[in-house]
Amino acid sequence: MTQAATMVKCEVISGTIAGNECKPQDSSFKQRLLFALPRVLPFIMGGVTEGVLASLENTIKEKRKEILELQAQLRKTQLQFECKACDITDKTCNDEGSAQFESKNRIKEYTNAIINLNFDALKAEYDLQSALSNVKRLQQQSRRLMTQLDEATQLAINVQAAQNDPNVRIYKNDAIITAERTFEEAMREAYRATLVYEYYTGTSYARKGDLYLIRLISYGDKNLEAYLSQLEQAFRDFEETVGKPDQRVLVLSLRDDILQIPRVDENKTARNLNDRVNDLRAALSNPARINEDGYLAFPFEISVALGQSAVSPTTYNHKILYVEAEINSTAKGDDVARIYLRQAGTSVVRLKDTDSYQYYALPKVTAVINPFFNGAKVFSADVYRDFRLRDRPLGNTSWELIFNQVSEKANQDIDLNSISDITLYIYYTDFTKEN
Repeated sequence: MTQAATMVKCEVISGTIAGNECKPQDSSFKQRLLFALPRVLPFIMGGVTEGVLASLENTIKEKRKEILELQAQLRKTQLQFECKACDITDKTCNDEGSAQFESKNRIKEYTNAIINLNFDALKAEYDLQSALSNVKRLQQQSRRLMTQLDEATQLAINVQAAQNDPNVRIYKNDAIITAERTFEEAMREAYRATLVYEYYTGTSYARKGDLYLIRLISYGDKNLEAYLSQLEQAFRDFEETVGKPDQRVLVLSLRDDILQIPRVDENKTARNLNDRVNDLRAALSNPARINEDGYLAFPFEISVALGQSAVSPTTYNHKILYVEAEINSTAKGDDVARIYLRQAGTSVVRLKDTDSYQYYALPKVTAVINPFFNGAKVFSADVYRDFRLRDRPLGNTSWELIFNQVSEKANQDIDLNSISDITLYIYYTDFTKEN
């Protein structure tokens, strides 16, 4: 090796020998050099190769280090993006990264899944409770059917005994009788409602004959519920067509209308008011006017016939609303008095059709009226309005104006010779017919 090292200190360049330790040799030296060169060359090449590899390894290590740094930087950037959408060192940044956004979405998905699971659990519990209820219902139904079967079997054992069982017979008869009585009452009320409809409208109800064909409340072509529904609809149709009734007043004077004291004498000369008032006072003092109760009674009639009454010929179905009375007197005493107005005859209602009337035999009714004096109403207006005769027909064949001074203390301070007239104000309603 020493010899070889010494030999490599010389370089052979273009057939010359150069080197600081090379010496000219003779031909034998050249031969020895050529002989040793193959042995030394591998060592020379090995040293060169080791140097080159060492340099490459250093380069590779540096590149690998750079790659690792780039990978670390990439991981840092990825982590930064997943956590925040800005620089991780920026403390004021609140922008959510992809990881946070994805985690929130995942949490929401899990929350929705939990809610759906709770809903499914509640639904399953509801279905279970419903199934349990159905089971209980079926159990109760089975018990009822078994009980009915036992009762039927027991009754079938002895049919004659079942028929003669007093409990069965009494309950059955009672149920039948109660049903029949209730049905009859319902039919009676339906007939009464029909009469009220005809009385109010002044017309006849076309389906009134169906009441004789009704056998059931709710079933069948002609039943009671359908009849009442049709009656109500007919009333609504009447109101839509005709409207509400109008209010009017009829003024009746005892002197001029009821007693009809003449306004002219036998010579067709007009009589003065004083003479006619004296005739009224004579009538008030006439014992022939006293009825069986000892009261002064003045009978009269109110007609609703066409051309013979004070009501309008274009109206029909006249019904009383309320009545007021007035006494004209110069010696009235206090402000309280009472007059009786009685309706006792046959009531007459003019219908919508021309010259068509409906007659009613209604019970006798007496209204006790507080009259006002000389046109002055001292008390509330409601005191003077009497509704005792409300909804009764205005037309009647027998009215009576009664003045009681025998037992009515409120009238005993009135001087009959000071009365100049007694006036009735009958407020009524009617419908107007169109030509």
